[in-house]
Amino acid sequence: MAVLACILILILLTAPLTLLFRARRFEELVPVSLFSAILVLYFFAMFQQLRAGAIAVLVLAIAGFALFLYRVLARKDHDALHRFLSPGIAAYTALGIGAFIVTSGLVAIVDNDSFCHWALVVKNMVLFNALGNASGSTAVFQSYPPAVSLLQSWLMLLSGGYHQGLNYAGVALFSVTITAPALRATSW
Repeated sequence: MAVLACILILILLTAPLTLLFRARRFEELVPVSLFSAILVLYFFAMFQQLRAGAIAVLVLAIAGFALFLYRVLARKDHDALHRFLSPGIAAYTALGIGAFIVTSGLVAIVDNDSFCHWALVVKNMVLFNALGNASGSTAVFQSYPPAVSLLQSWLMLLSGGYHQGLNYAGVALFSVTITAPALRATSW
């Protein structure tokens, strides 16, 4: 369910971006939402406040969506509504749910050392409420780039604990999100 919550939060974060970027549709802006969420998580994780970062992302999503609703309903900004409710939002949601279903219940192969190291970094991020290179971290390779591991940690925080399968779901959701602009050519 954490993946579904994450998809919903990314959708809510993308809504106000359609107000700012008037020539762009949902599918073009959802990667911006993802990287914005990762940037907020990164900022908070630098101060060992990853959980607070997850709450901040949720607050930003709700506030941004409230602003979007105000603009659409009170100011009748139908163009932003059409760009937000493009076919890309339906396709993105379907692909995200598909990624969730495909990765649901997956566990790591024991012999896959690179995955075990990556999973350990994510586990440490969740346990220490900080980046993978925080003091006390037991990760052997602490220099992994934090973008996907922050997304995976965010999924763990949304689920209430560490679940190995969410590491796969995080990679799948990341892949679906960054390829979403390819849906620009779709139309109803």
